[in-house]
Amino acid sequence: MDTVRFKALPQAERLSCAQQVLAQYHQQKERSYYLEAYKDAEATYWYPLLNALDTALQTAGKKVLDVGTAYGTLLLYSALSGARGYGLDMTDAYWSTQLEKDYGIAWARCNIESDPIPWEETFDIVLFTEVLEHMNYNPIPVFRKLHASLASGGVLLLSTPWARAFTHRNAWTDILEVPYYKPGDPFVDAECKYFTIDEIFVLASQTGFWLNSLQVYNGHLLVGFYKP
Repeated sequence: MDTVRFKALPQAERLSCAQQVLAQYHQQKERSYYLEAYKDAEATYWYPLLNALDTALQTAGKKVLDVGTAYGTLLLYSALSGARGYGLDMTDAYWSTQLEKDYGIAWARCNIESDPIPWEETFDIVLFTEVLEHMNYNPIPVFRKLHASLASGGVLLLSTPWARAFTHRNAWTDILEVPYYKPGDPFVDAECKYFTIDEIFVLASQTGFWLNSLQVYNGHLLVGFYKP
């Protein structure tokens, strides 16, 4: 589907279209968690963020960086909307290299906590959905890194489980107590910390972002950060 036809669809149909495209790639696999469960569940984490994403994508040719791409729904949604897509993740277990080729998306295996962003680009939009809770170390350096990679006027859209709504999962009670990553430190693949609303404000104030929007949706914090 071309960009003009895609953008003419209602928002829910655009999302469904992106999911249907992804499903085609996963049907080729012997077993796919995306088809079994995630496709039906993913938007329940972040659906209202599509309003902010649509606003940011109004001008064609925007550059979108998706951190923790996983299956890539929002990155593909952005590409179908006319954006240039860049994705990175610690694992390629969920990613389709054929999708990458078919839609001109750049993708790299990268740990955002320990590695530099692998492209010397200035981005207009950063997607950071359901990633913050997986970070092993203090997120402040990562958000400073992402702030530096954004153009002035750029946005970072974030979703993460809200500490008040989910079972306690906090090795540290406050964001300022979370240790900083040092080269050689180990990583685990787990949900390490759920964040509070106060900590989202601290994260913005410590990294140069303005907090443009914040809402609770199905127990998740949906946040729009803005780079002035």
